[in-house]
Amino acid sequence: MKSRPYVFRYLRYLLGFKLTPAGRWMLAAIAFTGVAGSVTIDIPVYQVFLACVSLYTTTWLAGLMSRPRVSIAGALPERAVVGEVVSAGLTMTNVGRHEAWDVMLAFRELPKAMEHLDGDLVVPDLAPGEAAEVPLRLRASRRGLYELPDLRVHSTFPFN
Repeated sequence: MKSRPYVFRYLRYLLGFKLTPAGRWMLAAIAFTGVAGSVTIDIPVYQVFLACVSLYTTTWLAGLMSRPRVSIAGALPERAVVGEVVSAGLTMTNVGRHEAWDVMLAFRELPKAMEHLDGDLVVPDLAPGEAAEVPLRLRASRRGLYELPDLRVHSTFPFN
C-alpha cells in the first residue's frame, strides 16, 4: 500500500483534529471572500476577507498563548466485548501556571471499528493544580486486537 504524501497527511491532521467545525467554516469564509475579493476591488468584499483573516489570526494567537498544560492519569481495561461500552475514569490535572479553559480529550485517529462515545465532553475550566475526573467511553464494532493511538488533551478556547 502506497502511503500518502506528507502534505496530504498534514492537511488531514489540521482539518480533522486541529480545527473545530467553527474553524473550518471560518477557513471556508476566508477562501471564498479571498477569491471573490481578488476579482475586483470595486466591490468591498476584500474588507470582509480582511475582517475574517484578522479574527482568525487573533483567535489563533489567543489559543496559542492560553495553551493548556494538562496531565492525564488512568487506564482502560485490557479486554472488551464487541458492542459493549468500555469505560474508564481518567483524572485530568492542570500542571501549568495558568487556568485552562474548554479542555477536551480526543484520540487523533482511532481504528475504524472503534468509536469514542464522549469525545465532545468539555471541562469548562481547570485552575492551576486542580484535577477533574473525566469519563472515557469506547465501543468496538468488530472483534480484533486494536492498538489505540495516544489520547490527547486539547482546548477549544476561544470561540470553539
